[in-house]
Amino acid sequence: GRGRGADSSGTATVVEFSLAGHSMGGYAALRLASELVRSGSPLEVDLPPRGCRARVAPVAAVWAAGPLVSSVPDLAAGGGGARVLVLLGGNDGIARFDTDGQRAELEARLPGGGATRVRTIRGGNHSGFASYERASGEGDGGGMNG
Repeated sequence: GRGRGADSSGTATVVEFSLAGHSMGGYAALRLASELVRSGSPLEVDLPPRGCRARVAPVAAVWAAGPLVSSVPDLAAGGGGARVLVLLGGNDGIARFDTDGQRAELEARLPGGGATRVRTIRGGNHSGFASYERASGEGDGGGMNG
């Protein structure tokens, strides 16, 4: 819902949130999504003003994360409506897959049935997903923060 506080019927306004994170924060977002799936319900928190609630669903957008497959929880078996978008940089010298098998292993741990998308931004680098100087180990940024 939109707006502030309860509506005229007294029903609380619910604001929907998704999870997101860059690099190691992406792994944290996936872990929280896994916990939400395991719990069977979204996280809900009361917000000011009175009558507003935040609802966090197991929906995650992660960027410049993925090659540390051992840090990715198994969301494939969980069901529970998890959806994931993984964005990678084609020139990322830090979060890159060394083999096609690593990427396949990541995708095997994420929800199937169209609930996961893994996309690569041509020319993107690790630092281009954040607001800081080029990270050590980066290649040519191709115009994205480098």
